[in-house]
Amino acid sequence: MSAVTRNQQVPLITLKTELIGKITSRKIDAAALIDSGVEGIIINSRFSQENCLTLLPIKNPFSIRNVDSSENTMGWVCNYTIQKLRIYAQDKRSYHEETAEFYVTDIRDHNIILGTNWLEEHNPEVDWLFSRVDMVRHPKTCTLEQPLSSTYTPSPNPQNQ
Repeated sequence: MSAVTRNQQVPLITLKTELIGKITSRKIDAAALIDSGVEGIIINSRFSQENCLTLLPIKNPFSIRNVDSSENTMGWVCNYTIQKLRIYAQDKRSYHEETAEFYVTDIRDHNIILGTNWLEEHNPEVDWLFSRVDMVRHPKTCTLEQPLSSTYTPSPNPQNQ
């Protein structure tokens, strides 16, 4: 399966995703940025509040810094949320699905960031030149529905995905 949208203004790859409520099955559209310079899976604090996601306290909060080494506006990561994450291919029929733990903090204009932990665990084939992510490998804890390969048409704004 392949799923990606590339921002033309900066070299970013975002994936079309949904968060699916465990109890209610409510679906929330979200754009997930792939970033090998970030550790963990992160969800925007504002996005989590706007969508009334259940937040859980972290036993040992930790400080976080932005990519430019500046201090994050939230200072410390104190909460996480557990959500079902579905990543779609362009045809919207193919998808990768998993239950993931997201650290909650301010990540500016992004809904979700999939960092090195996610990249190492899933080891997708990323073609930066053609804006393509192929989910050819995935952990046994994930579901891959109709593993088709497709490339998304580039979009100038990942928030509008």
